[in-house]
Amino acid sequence: MTQLSTLAGAFLALATLWFLNRRRRSSSLPLPPGPKGLPLIGVVDIPIKAPWLVYEEWTKKYGDMIYLESFGSSMLILNSARRVKDLLDRRSAKYSSRPRMVMIREV
Repeated sequence: MTQLSTLAGAFLALATLWFLNRRRRSSSLPLPPGPKGLPLIGVVDIPIKAPWLVYEEWTKKYGDMIYLESFGSSMLILNSARRVKDLLDRRSAKYSSRPRMVMIREV
């Protein structure tokens, strides 16, 4: 009987985590397209050696901005210089949490 209760508790915990994760994602803006992974695990077919080859294939399928989750980590893959420059150069002040240092940089 204890094995059954332990199994039921583990299943309930995993179901709760899955539900909370889905709820968190559904309230935000839509994410860029990307490969769909397994529930609670995410994408597992990223190779350790030369992952850029897989990213290049995904770029042909999903576009030059790819979003994926793997083992609880979220990744945004930018596969064009235009996207990198737009997000990391032009919009860097928007995404940075550092305050502007007016006295040090601009005076």
